[in-house]
Amino acid sequence: MKGFSVFLSEDLTTKEDYFKKMQQAGFQRIFTSLHIPEEDVTEQLTQIKKLGALAQKYQLGVMADTSKHALNQLLGQDIDLAKLKAYGITGLRVDYGFSLTEIAQLSQQIPVGLNASTLTASELSELEKLGANFAQMEAWHNYYPRPETGLAAEYCLAKNQWLHAHGLKTVAFVAGDKKLRGPLFAGLPTLEKQRYLNPLAAMLDLTQHLAVDEVFIGDPELSDFSIAQFTAYEKQATILLRATAATSLTAYPFLQEPLNNRPDEAAAVLRFSETRAAVTTAIVPEDAVTRPSGSITIDNQAYGRYMGEVQIAKVPLPKDDKVNVLGYVQPADRPLLAFVLGNQQIQLQWQKGEEDGFNQINDRNT
Repeated sequence: MKGFSVFLSEDLTTKEDYFKKMQQAGFQRIFTSLHIPEEDVTEQLTQIKKLGALAQKYQLGVMADTSKHALNQLLGQDIDLAKLKAYGITGLRVDYGFSLTEIAQLSQQIPVGLNASTLTASELSELEKLGANFAQMEAWHNYYPRPETGLAAEYCLAKNQWLHAHGLKTVAFVAGDKKLRGPLFAGLPTLEKQRYLNPLAAMLDLTQHLAVDEVFIGDPELSDFSIAQFTAYEKQATILLRATAATSLTAYPFLQEPLNNRPDEAAAVLRFSETRAAVTTAIVPEDAVTRPSGSITIDNQAYGRYMGEVQIAKVPLPKDDKVNVLGYVQPADRPLLAFVLGNQQIQLQWQKGEEDGFNQINDRNT
């Protein structure tokens, strides 16, 4: 599962299209915060209702981060969760101010998110004694707005393995790549190493390598291309990669079609050997240059029966006179190469504009 963040300080009247795109891309829940002290409570309640209405329209759950003080401000001392649910809030990530007894009671009425990074064995034991409903409890990591303060991957993995051993689902954040949240505008990731990483690559790293069950976009907005990447991965099990051409590609129309990595994964390259059959004329040696990570290549006639095989370098490789370099995966998408496993489908999207791509080169040659 995956989710995205919406903050009550935003103009929600302009967000419906974003909600729709994210829901179509497979996002199922929203994260928001109910305890920003400078916001007026009345205005905050109005915003919560707008957020809840949009979430319900697109069948999205809403997990709200809150302190006991903030919840008392919104709902009074006698916290009425029925009223909160009517607003569209479907879960609470509990922050400071709640006793373990109160958390256990809340878990009997609504899904509850605990602080994954600070949760202790003694607290879990006490919650169990208090009758907490662990089926409705999750462990949520924080996001870290200040650079250099995000978690280390090793700590995150060890903590998540411990949480799984206690039967808790784990949740973490990755940074956005379009509208970042102020005042620092440096991303809202859980892991420091992912602060400026491609969002889909960050999600795959968390879920495949670091025992995270659900990932949320921490920042207010993803770029349209990132949404397209998530959509392609969700709907077609395809990884979209932006590419820049280094030479004319008119002889290789198959580079605009989906390509499938071989099932026997190579250590240094992605191999698309089905392209050999698509080549009908000899490929002469040319554009044989050093191959940095992300280089898109095709074997020329000097490679004999391998002629026509398209590859993408996962690691830097030297010049080879038998290999022509056609172009490059753009830097922002190169981290995704590590997640192209055997039989994984990719789609190269050749970019026009400042970085020439397939279509622009075709335009010059027609």
